[in-house]
This record gives sequence, C-alpha cells and structure tokens, in this order.
Amino acid sequence: MFVHLKAEANTNYMVTEGAGGGAVNVNRGMAGPWELLLLVSSGGSILDASQLTNNMDVGIAAFNGKYLRRDFPSGSVTADADNVFIPGALWKLRKVAGSSGSAIRHGDMVAFRTGGARPFRYPFQYRWMQAVNGGGDRAGISGWMSNPQGWEKF
Repeated sequence: MFVHLKAEANTNYMVTEGAGGGAVNVNRGMAGPWELLLLVSSGGSILDASQLTNNMDVGIAAFNGKYLRRDFPSGSVTADADNVFIPGALWKLRKVAGSSGSAIRHGDMVAFRTGGARPFRYPFQYRWMQAVNGGGDRAGISGWMSNPQGWEKF
C-alpha cells in the first residue's frame, strides 16, 4: 500500500531525499513522488489497506525500493536498507487516533516504533520515529518517549 506520511507537529510530509538511498526528512508542504512510501509486511510482501492493523510490524520503502531504517548509534532515519530483514528496517505500526477498532483506515493517525518483531541489542532499542524539532528537519528517533507525542504522530 502506498501512503504519504504527514506529521501532526508541522503538517509537512515525510520525504526520502533523492527518492531514497539516504536522508529522510519531514519538510515538504506538498506530497509528490519522493514523498510516496510503500508499506510492506514483516515478510516483505506489499500490504493493501485491508491488512493494516494496530501493532503490526511493517517495512517502509522509498520510491526507489530502499527501506527506511534506524541508523545506529546516531538515531537518524535513513532510506538505505535493501530489505526488511536489515537491522533497524522493521517498524511497529501503532494507531494513535482516528477510527474505532484495530483496523487502520485512511485518515487515522499513526506512529512507528523501532524494533518490530526483531529487537536490537542496542540502547534505546524501542523508540518512536519522529519529525525532529517538530518537523521541518530530518526524521529521527525520539530519545525518551514511552508513548508517541506530537512529534511522533503521522
């Protein structure tokens, strides 16, 4: 399923610079091809809208097919993983506001936590992807939030 992720903090869209392969920012006022992201299952198959549920593990692929991952130890998010099996490329999808029930629907607010089903052996392994400094900057990993706050919601 293709999605655009719009940050609650600044209403900007997440972008994979150069259509993937490097930096991930949350600083685009409009959504175009580089802001288009593909959600895949933990096994790497493309998901459709009917399959999205709260607390499922997902990979997030950029326009060029590279997956978003948490960079260790910096905490930045980059779009340079070849598949969802690369450490840091699997995310726990959590619905934080919107429709009732566990299904995730168009317009629901979501957050992405590091770790997925394959935990890391690093400090701060379970942290939330965020629009750093409220957006207008890079995508990164929150340091201390146990639950997603404004900067971690898309």
